[in-house]
Amino acid sequence: MPDICYICGLAINTDKSVDHLPPKQFYAPSLRTSYNLSKLVTLPAHGKCNKSYESDEEYFTWSLCSLAIGSEAADALVREQGRLLRSRRKGGLARTVLAEYQRRPSGIILPGQPSS
Repeated sequence: MPDICYICGLAINTDKSVDHLPPKQFYAPSLRTSYNLSKLVTLPAHGKCNKSYESDEEYFTWSLCSLAIGSEAADALVREQGRLLRSRRKGGLARTVLAEYQRRPSGIILPGQPSS
């Protein structure tokens, strides 16, 4: 009996992968190593289905981890994000996220709002 892709619900006959829950990128590599998070829960998925949410997960991580600064997980992610920005390896999406926010003492300006 073939595995069933938890994302689309169809049988996996080819292109099998596993998806980490929660997404592995929610944890900085340093935390994955120090807490042995290599054993995150995984579910069977088609590779294509798994990849289809990768950018959404990355966007979520880049956008929201700063709201949890002060926690061990968020602090490690912020350090990792800074390293990635300096190396320009993942600069495309990160720069898009950063451009959506303006530096203002009053807080976050959501996309689509006029900048005054």
